[in-house]
Amino acid sequence: MTNTEHKKITKARAKSKRDSFKLKKAERYNPDTATGLTDEIVLERIEDNLTNHKPINRSKSYSRIIFENVFNFCNTITLILVIILIAVGQPNQTVSSCIIVLNIAIGIYQEVKAKWTVEKLSLVVDSTCEVLRGGAVKTISTKEIVLDDLFYLSAGLQVPVDGIIVDGIIELDESILTGESEVVKKNTNKPVLAGSYIVAGKALVRADRVGKDCYIENVAKIARRVAKPRSNIFRVLDRIIKGTTFALLPLALLLYISTRVVAHASLTATVMQVAGAILGMLPIGMFLLTSTALASSVLKLSKKNTLAQDLYSVEMLAMVDTLLLDKTGTITDGKLNVVGEMALSDEKLNLNSIITTIVDSTHDRNPTAIALREKYASGEILKVVDVMPFSSGRKMSAVELENNVVYCLGAPDFVVEDSDSLNDFVETSCKICRRSLVLGRFQGSLADMNKKDTVPLYAFSLEDKLRDDVKDTLNWFYENGVDIKIVSGDNPLTVSEIAQLTGVKNAEKYVNCSELSDGELEEIAADTAIFGRVAPEQKSKIVNYLQKKGRVVGMVGDGVNDVQALKEADCSISFASANEVARNISRIIMLDSNFKTLPNVVSEGRRVISNVEKVSALYIMKNLFVMFMTLLFSIITFVIKKDIYPFIPTRMLLIEFFVIGVPTFALALQANNKRVEGNFLTNIMKSCVPAAMSLITG
Repeated sequence: MTNTEHKKITKARAKSKRDSFKLKKAERYNPDTATGLTDEIVLERIEDNLTNHKPINRSKSYSRIIFENVFNFCNTITLILVIILIAVGQPNQTVSSCIIVLNIAIGIYQEVKAKWTVEKLSLVVDSTCEVLRGGAVKTISTKEIVLDDLFYLSAGLQVPVDGIIVDGIIELDESILTGESEVVKKNTNKPVLAGSYIVAGKALVRADRVGKDCYIENVAKIARRVAKPRSNIFRVLDRIIKGTTFALLPLALLLYISTRVVAHASLTATVMQVAGAILGMLPIGMFLLTSTALASSVLKLSKKNTLAQDLYSVEMLAMVDTLLLDKTGTITDGKLNVVGEMALSDEKLNLNSIITTIVDSTHDRNPTAIALREKYASGEILKVVDVMPFSSGRKMSAVELENNVVYCLGAPDFVVEDSDSLNDFVETSCKICRRSLVLGRFQGSLADMNKKDTVPLYAFSLEDKLRDDVKDTLNWFYENGVDIKIVSGDNPLTVSEIAQLTGVKNAEKYVNCSELSDGELEEIAADTAIFGRVAPEQKSKIVNYLQKKGRVVGMVGDGVNDVQALKEADCSISFASANEVARNISRIIMLDSNFKTLPNVVSEGRRVISNVEKVSALYIMKNLFVMFMTLLFSIITFVIKKDIYPFIPTRMLLIEFFVIGVPTFALALQANNKRVEGNFLTNIMKSCVPAAMSLITG
């Protein structure tokens, strides 16, 4: 460990101790659940810096941008050569090296501009929450939560700070912390950790640790898990640097020996020739053009109301060959309406009161609950003993009343056993692209409930409207080599009917995932277009199975049930109107929440990556040519004992500018809608090796 690294670690530890000490010394409060913290205490917390404000690593710091652009491998070598050339009295030969000043300036400008754009657009999708302060409920940014604040958590939200549940029951997915996808149920006095997200329920929580004191901030493993996605381009660039270094040093030494020792050239002439050879072997412009092209692409996407949360997102977007779409909120607008109901029992029921009690007690906020609340809002709330909020895994919600009766509401095949009248209702609804729900009653406790003994009471039909231009959008993907698959928690027949309306190919090929084992799902994943009754964990498994088949998978989702799949996908895409957790996980966010924007976004990704491939091939061709010529002339010099090496820095400038520079910038601006396929390095070598051979033999 270097002294600098040791000082940084020591400084970080000291700051951590000071922050922890500040937290331990802070006066703690247990505010009343009716009023929360007073305004005076909140101001005191803000002055003591006991807030949840912490930097979000969506973009590089200014110091990192400057350092990486000034002191990368190529620039460092070039600066050393400039110093040596000046030292031997040849400052005129350093003119060719002035390109690095342009490299540095353009690189810094583009990255800073992209940073500003990303940070500005990030404000549009900033996370908010409801806090209880001074007896009033206020909506604030999650960054403004202070220590001991009382705040509300409900289904679809991500836990912003470590806290203690004061009131209520919630179900959490802590997979981002533990790696386990099992849902955990927690009630009063139980701890919740920042980073996990709420699957079901609602609770009032007291902030126990905020900012950098939260558990997730201290777990390096988590930081790595939610880090930037893999990037083939930058991995290849790193390999090119290593390869260049491996070849450059022995060739430069060989040229020096042949020129200075064998041909007895002057020191000045030798330095000029070696400097020219090294400059010719360095892919200076390639690094500039790659970072500039990606940063420029981020800026262009911003003009299309699209936020790319890092440069790597653009690359993965260009390579996607399979796109997974959730039905609700993606190909449909997500707003449901109750358009029909049918009694399945002769007994008289106060339907309004039962439905109102279920949606009010479970605190569900999904589109189905909203539609039911609008339709049956006038009912009386009954006395509830126990509650089971809706979750995508069990596909139903339920309440237990004081008379030992349970009412459950959800997907028919998850709530009750088969019933002829119910089956007819569901089949009819599916054929006209409607979703079906059933209200059932179970005599007993919520813990003992089973669908065999649950009696169906009412069936409901809900309608979902297709997004505008969805058919044209899906058709664009098919025409441009992208396979479409629909993954949904709804009845597979309903999803299939809607998919056929939107033009999804092979929409008649649908499966009910609730009836499939993992092995069966893996076997049919590649050839199936429609997946119905998909559990959240199955969505991520479908992504993994397709990746095993060599597919590059993009996932478009907007709900909490899409989060696991979004995390696993090669490129994750969401909407500004999407659930908070889905937005935070996604690398591409469409700020206008418009599905028809997606083809433009994909086209931009393809254009920039395809052109970077072409440009990189030209630079590598030049490098191979110079390496070969350096080796060839060094060998000839050894034979004839005469200095004949033709390249000096000023001549290399002409090659760099006219043979490489102008053509590459022209190529980088070309329109290109072809999907990027194969390995980035392999694609480059296929183009540059034949070109280099032609250049050498020509």
